[in-house]
Formats: sequence, structure tokens, C-alpha cells
Amino acid sequence: MAARKWKRAVSLGVPVAVLVLFTATGIRFAWFADPARGAWPWIEAASWVVGMGVGIPSLVLLVLDRRKPSPSAAEPRRDPGMLDREGEVERLHALLSEEKAGVVTVVGVAGIGKSTLVEAVLKDLERTTPRPVVFRHTAAPDSRFDVRQLIADIRGRNVSSIVFGEDAAPLGALAAALENATRERIIIVIDDAQHLQPREDRRLDLQLTELLDRIDTDRRHRVTVVLVSTERLRAKTGDHHWLTERVSVSLPWLPRPDFDELLDRADLTKLRKKRRTLCEQLQGNPGCVRLMRARNLLSARKIGTEELLAPLGPKVTLNDLLRVTVNELSPPRQKVLYALAACGTSVDSETVAAVLAGVVPDIEVAAALNDLASSQLVGLADGQYYLPVSDPGTLLPPDGPEREDLLLRAAEELGNRRDVKPTGPGGLRLHFAQLEALVAAERYPEAFGVIDDMIEFLDRWNCGFMLFEQRKKLHGRLGHDFLEMANDNALGSLASAMGEFGDASAAFGRALVYADKLDQPEIRTGIRLDLAAMYWRDGNAESACNYYELARSDARSQGEAGFLARALLGLADCHRRWGQYDKAIGHAEAILAMADGVDAARRVRVSVRLARWYSETGDQHTARERLGQAQAAADGDQRLQVLCRDAEADRFLAKNLPDRAKEQALRAVDLALELEDPVAILQARTTLGMAYLRKDDPEKAAPHLEDAMRYRRPGRALIVLALHALVTQATAPDRAPTLFRQLAAQARARTGSDPRDFGAYDMLGFAICGVRLDTDENLGDAIEAFDRSRAITRGAEPLLQERRRFLVEKLQGYAGTDRLAPVLDALSGTRTRPPE
Repeated sequence: MAARKWKRAVSLGVPVAVLVLFTATGIRFAWFADPARGAWPWIEAASWVVGMGVGIPSLVLLVLDRRKPSPSAAEPRRDPGMLDREGEVERLHALLSEEKAGVVTVVGVAGIGKSTLVEAVLKDLERTTPRPVVFRHTAAPDSRFDVRQLIADIRGRNVSSIVFGEDAAPLGALAAALENATRERIIIVIDDAQHLQPREDRRLDLQLTELLDRIDTDRRHRVTVVLVSTERLRAKTGDHHWLTERVSVSLPWLPRPDFDELLDRADLTKLRKKRRTLCEQLQGNPGCVRLMRARNLLSARKIGTEELLAPLGPKVTLNDLLRVTVNELSPPRQKVLYALAACGTSVDSETVAAVLAGVVPDIEVAAALNDLASSQLVGLADGQYYLPVSDPGTLLPPDGPEREDLLLRAAEELGNRRDVKPTGPGGLRLHFAQLEALVAAERYPEAFGVIDDMIEFLDRWNCGFMLFEQRKKLHGRLGHDFLEMANDNALGSLASAMGEFGDASAAFGRALVYADKLDQPEIRTGIRLDLAAMYWRDGNAESACNYYELARSDARSQGEAGFLARALLGLADCHRRWGQYDKAIGHAEAILAMADGVDAARRVRVSVRLARWYSETGDQHTARERLGQAQAAADGDQRLQVLCRDAEADRFLAKNLPDRAKEQALRAVDLALELEDPVAILQARTTLGMAYLRKDDPEKAAPHLEDAMRYRRPGRALIVLALHALVTQATAPDRAPTLFRQLAAQARARTGSDPRDFGAYDMLGFAICGVRLDTDENLGDAIEAFDRSRAITRGAEPLLQERRRFLVEKLQGYAGTDRLAPVLDALSGTRTRPPE
């Protein structure tokens, strides 16, 4: 860029200078007064000199300029405010132009220009047709990112409308959103993505990693997530394609010529003689140059060249320079900056003035904000001032009375300005800022009070996890047993929902100790129910059943109908897993018999469970009755209707009516997709796949089961993986052994944690058949697994036994062999030969 300016100056300035000099000389010596004195010969000679001396270089420059390709419509257009980042711009432009980019990372130290780079490329993409839909978010320090935001962006909805069902998981909700995201190009940018990694671990949590993996590996959608970070992101487990350099853009130092030009733009000409060492000292960081300019403009006194560089070490980071700059500010400007740091979020000038009331006059606050914003040390947008750093808390004054007083003043003013009727998590911005200020001031009980104010809204939006990090900070610091109990119980529930079962168990254990100490039996019952639900999610049905039993006993003595219904349903699920259908059905029927404590939605869900269980035990008459009751109660509620349709399809399968089952399952799939209900999609697609298998059409079953796989979690819904492996044996047999090995591993894990899990034994037996299908290995292990399942399910043998035989017969038929005949003999009770 500097070279182009020099060329223009030469081509325009030199001819003008020569002509002016020639004219002045002619006037001085009267060349133009008397032609006889030889003026015109001089002019003629000089014109040749000027034409040859200036015209030829100008012609050369013109040719060189014309040889440069002109920007075309297909090329990325550069942000005029950016310095030369040609390679990085083109790489990011190429990645974001790909239809299947998935997840892209942009990495570089603070201030290096990452956000500027991303914005420049996005502006160019927004000029293309069709335009991508772009969403921008910033990850906050010490706060868990709301993963529902990704789903809300993909679905084009407000985040508060994204609510996960009782048995749903974010991964399933994301899969449902991605399935419909095939028309629009969507780009989601998350700035300050380093804050996605908690301070104590510096690795992405498992839930977010899983979601990003799904976006990166599912190639049917048109969604790209851009993570802008000051450091390389790391995951807790495994290798991930989106964390490799193949889909990453790294921003290095600015080259020396561009860095020098940036110094000129910043009016730091006094540093011209120091440029050679300054580029290395500031590590080629544009952000450091902007701060040097701010120091030069804002310092309380005139700073000379040597003094401007004196406080800086041999290698300077943005934070180092920021601290030096703040220390050199005049007292009013410094206090205004401290007030913004204490607020921790964007605020208007009135809020800053209120925080500094009695310390800095309002007129000086306004002047200081204006100066700080003009120097770009403070950001200004829509009348709101903010600190353009990822963690404003690092700019607070040192520990002491001034710091504490400032934080408490900020907390009070933020509390006075909170939104009393927020419509989504974004409306709680000032609540979160007030909470952080109180935690920083070590006023932990007051901070818990703010959480209490927030939880009403966050629970309504199923967003309690957004307070997980803050609750961990409060643990052990609240100074009151009741508050510690409430906080530990919430920590246990949040950790359980995120799959962190060790932490959840410890938190629930602490909460139970407090409940006993405080003699709070009703609260203890609620904690036991939450602990039971945690064990159920973790696959430990034995411990879950024990806690559900304790909770049932407590709830009966306390007259707590809601707690009793929860306990009975949990017990019903445990006993059904163990094949104890009489107990499972008894508990579920007891819920329907309750007059209070059971809402309409729970009655429908319980009735659907009963319909399936009666069908599995061969009582089709009662199954039809319970399903009819569920359908009547679900009238008008589409989410409940989809459960009823899927259950109806399952009942038709039990009666060997695959065409009618297919018809109901198709309706259930369509409605579940419309509602984007991940649990319903998983169930309905699985039922539809089974219906096609009953019609002996694996080709039509395959896509539905492959789609269902996107909604299941490892270790759960093993039948989905089993059916997927079965149709793969028919359609792509080379891939089937891998799926059967996965099924065997997950089924063994289930039986290892729960030896009475009959469904896991069925899946293990089927998996062994698939793994050993093309080998000479003995099939005795498969028969043993099926025998263990049959021993557990004595009361429901006929229908379940038919399903076992169906799966093994189809597997043998698709393989075109009689290799599994010994297993089929065993399942038929005829065992005419020993297992091979």
C-alpha cells in the first residue's frame, strides 16, 4: 500500500515540480520577453528533457499497475481498514465459502486482528447471492455458554423458545434442527471462544464438544460455526477434525512493512527511529499499536519517545501494555475505566456516573468517557460504553477498600437497572453482571440472592446450566447451611444433566447431609428423587431403584403427591428394565389412580408406557384401552399426539400388521420433524425402520435407521444400533462388522453396570451373532446371552422371544448362510445340535 502511494506521488508530483521550476527560471532570465534571445529554443529543448525524463517513468508505472489483476466479483473484497492479510483472508474466505465447512477456528493473540479478519470476510460473503444468514455471539469469562443458542440460530428462533423435553438431550435437539437446515446458508460466529474452556481445566466441556462434532460431521446441512480464540482449543477426549489445522486460520505477527504503516496511521511518527526493534517488542500486534496511540493521546502528561518505550519489556503482550496505559491515565479517566471494569458489561454514561457519584463529578465522567472512546481505549455502541477486552475484571484496581467499594457500587447500580420482565437469557445481562461484581467483592450470600432472582426465569427456559460456573464459585463460601444445601442440590442436578456423574453424586451427597442436619424432610425427598434420576441416567438402575423407594416412602408419609408420582414412575422404569412387568405395570397403574399430583401430560406419558408394556406381555386388549385413554387425553397437544401415534404403530407391529404400522409411523415421523422433538424423532424413525424390516425391505428401512442413529446417545436405545447394523448387513455388508462390534461393546457396558438388564443381554447376543457371522468362532456366548435374557423375562416370553428370533433370522437371511442355525434352534427351544 505504501509503495502504491509513492508511485502516485512520483507520477504526479515530479512533472509539476519540473514545470514550475522551468517557468520560474524563464521569468527570472526573461526568456519569454524576447524571442530573439533564444527562449523558445530553450523551451523546445526543455520539453524534450521533461517528456523523456518524466513521461517514460510514468509510462512504466502505468504498465506495471495495469498488469495487476482487477478485483472481480468472485474475489473477496478487502475491508479498507485492514492491513495486508491476503493469505489469511483468502483461506478463511475459502473455508466459509464451502458448503460443508462445519466448524472453523480462527486463532491469534489478543489484538492481532482476528475479529477484523472475520468481519471483513463476512461482509464480502454477505454481498454474494444467496446471502448467508450470520449470527454473532461472544463467550463470557467464567460463564457456561448457552448451547441452546446454536440450536436457536439454526432454527431461526429466540433462544427462550428452545426447551429440552424430560428425556431429551441437546444433541438430539441439534440433530433435529440440522435435519431442517438444508436450504439457507448459516454462519454462527463465537468470539472470545477461549472462554468456552473453564479456567481450571482449559478444555471444552463434553456437551459442547459433542454438539460441535455433530455439526462438523453431519454433511447434509449448510451450517458453519466459526470459533474465534486467543488460544488453541482443546477437547477432553478423542481427536476431532475441527480442532486440526486443516480447518483453522492462524494469524501471525504483522510483517515489518505493514507494521510500520500501522505506526504511521496511528500518528506515532516519533517512534520512527525505533521501528526496527519495536515490531519485535510489540510482537507485530496491531492491538498493541492501538494502545500505544491511546497512551500517547490520554496520558496525564506529555510522554517523550524514550519514556513511551521505557516501561515495556523485550516482549510485550496486549495485557502488559494495557496495564501500563491504565496506570498513566489521569485520575478521572482512570476511575471511569475502573468503573466500567467493575460493571463488567456495556452500560450508559448515567450508570458510570452513578457508580462514581461523590467520587468524580458527572461532567468529568462525561468528558473522560468521550476521551476514552475517542482514543478507542473504550468502545462505544448504541450509547453504551464497554471495555473491548475479553475479561474486564483484569483491569480492576488491586485488592483493597477501593476495589471492594467500586464493585459494590457497580453491583447496586446494575441491580437498580435490571430488566424485571426478561423474555430470554439476553434480558438477564445485567443480572449476570451484578452477580459477577458481588462474587468479585466476595459478597457470596448476596450473590446467591441474585441467583435466586434469576433461577425463576432460567428454569422456565431450561437454562439453569448457565449458572453452573457461578454456583461452583459459591460452594463452601455461603456461610449458611440452608444456602449451601440449596446450592449443592442445584450443582448436583446441573452436573447430572451434563453427564458429570461423579461431581453430581458428590454434590447431592453434601446436600443430603445438610438436609438431615437441618431436619428438612421434604427437601430431602426432592434431593433423593434427583439423585435417583442421576443414577438412572448413568445406567445404574439398582441405585436408582433404592433411592426411588426411599423417596416413595417419604412422599407417602409427607402427603407429597407430586413427589410420589415421580417416585412411582421411576420405580416402574427400573422394574421394566429388569423384566419385572407385573411390578412395573403396578407402579404405573398406581399413578393413573392418583387423584392429585399428576398433570395431563404425565398421564398421557404413563398411559403410553402401559400400552407398550401390556403389548409386550401379550395383553393386546388392555394395551388398546390404555392407548385409547392416552389419545383422548392428548387431543390438541401435538407433542403428546406424536407419542400416541408411535405407540399405535408399535402395537400394529406386535400384531404383525406392518402396513398399518408403517402408515402410523410415517405420520409420527412427519409430526415429530415438524415439532423438532428429538426423542419423538428417534422413536418414530426406529419404529418406521422396523416396519420396513417386517415387510422385508431393508433398502427402505436403511435411511430411516441411519437418521435415527443421529439422535441416540452411546449406551442408550441399543435397538437402534442393532437395527442399523442389521440393514447394513443387507445393504453394505463390509461395514456391518464395525457396527456389530460397537453394539457388543455398549451392550457389555450395560450388563456390566446392571446384571438384570434383559434388553442389554438380547442386544449382546445379537451383536455376537453379527461379529461371528463370517468366522468359525463358537456361538455359545450368543446363546448364553439370550438365555440370560429369557431367564429374566419369564412373564413376557412369547412376544419378546418372537422379536429375538426375528432379528437373528433376518441377519442370517441377509448374510445368505445357515451359520446362525444353532442360535435359532436355541431360541426355538429345539437345540438339535450343539453350538458351533
